[in-house]
Amino acid sequence: PRPLWTGKQVMSLILPDVNVERRANGHPDGEKTLISPGDTRVLIERGVLLCGLLDKKSMGTAAVPRPLWTGKQVMSLILPDVNVERRANGHPDGEKTLISPGDTRVLIERGVLLCGLLDKKSMGTAA
Repeated sequence: PRPLWTGKQVMSLILPDVNVERRANGHPDGEKTLISPGDTRVLIERGVLLCGLLDKKSMGTAAVPRPLWTGKQVMSLILPDVNVERRANGHPDGEKTLISPGDTRVLIERGVLLCGLLDKKSMGTAA
């Protein structure tokens, strides 16, 4: 088996070191249990999202990180320190330019995703 990241683990990478306990949208008013069946009780301890769904009600608009993170920046947080240059699905054969149509040229330098779309063709499958 290969360890995979959950959505809560990825979100914990970009959360500040805060302690928060709130209710997400759809949380029943009378529910007092520690674990909510709909995952609507939001609990963040020391910047780690332990349970709950992050939405506008639970975090508010002030909780959005400024400046906003791009998908490439979030992926760079979990990529290992590697250098990779590959082609993604849909990349035209023989295309040699630095900027590819459809962002299909994948370039990772020192663990930072500079350009491209990560898919099965560009990253391969785990053995």
